[in-house]
Formats: sequence, structure tokens, C-alpha cells
Amino acid sequence: MGFEFPQRVCAGCYDTLRNEPRESLASFHDMKHAVASLFVDEATGRMCTAGKDRVIKLWDISVLVAPAPKPTTSGQ
Repeated sequence: MGFEFPQRVCAGCYDTLRNEPRESLASFHDMKHAVASLFVDEATGRMCTAGKDRVIKLWDISVLVAPAPKPTTSGQ
């Protein structure tokens, strides 16, 4: 929610936020290599990256992408 990095807020907001617990809700995902190509298959929830160092990585991103809506047929 931005608590990981310094943020500017107005004085009124600061007064309401300073006593609140500030646990981090962010999650960081990084590649750690120079990505030359990227492909996302939303149907399977998989991502494939190819790096400039000739490394191919497969990622399970099924929890990050919403499933595609199934087509519906109306009997009308």
C-alpha cells in the first residue's frame, strides 16, 4: 500500500494514519535477468521469459491473472 517507501501525505491524513498498523501488503516479483522476450498464456496461467543470457524461465502466474470468462450461449 505504499508503506514500503516514503510517501508524502497531508497533515490531516498523517494524523489519522500515524497510529495505524503499517504491515506491508505488497509483494514484489522480479526477473533478476535481462528479459529479451516474454510470452503469457492466460489460459494456463503460465508465463515464459527468455533472457539475453540464453536462459528460458517458465513462471506459474495463475494466481496473478484472472481466468478468462467462459463464453455463454443463451437459449433465447
